[in-house]
Amino acid sequence: MCRGRIVPLLQAMGQSLSEQSDLGPALDCLLDYMRCDMGVVRAMINLHHRESGHIFIHKSLGLTEEEQDRGIYFPGEGITGQVVEGGASIAVPRISDEPAILNRTGSLSRPEDRECAFMCVPILRGRKVLGT
Repeated sequence: MCRGRIVPLLQAMGQSLSEQSDLGPALDCLLDYMRCDMGVVRAMINLHHRESGHIFIHKSLGLTEEEQDRGIYFPGEGITGQVVEGGASIAVPRISDEPAILNRTGSLSRPEDRECAFMCVPILRGRKVLGT
């Protein structure tokens, strides 16, 4: 897939998700699409719990349950928190070059994982960021 199409595609997918009333099946389909059609090996759907302030992994692809449980962030913290706070997408061409990649999940343990790209796109409802 052409690099120039990825961010707009992910933004469109995020917009589509924000319009669904039942997110569970929609998120499962999204992760399956990313795996099958985009070749994604690891992905997270994060939700922002406004009362606690936590950003947590609601659904994931390629993470163990333990890794998913460790993926908790706050607005402004790491790439995920920056996207929740600012409402704008962030693309990191190479994880090893970006100090804001916190790896809270511990899923980036192999050297080749550090050479991967990372993309984070907000899930918006109007101007409100629901997650990433």
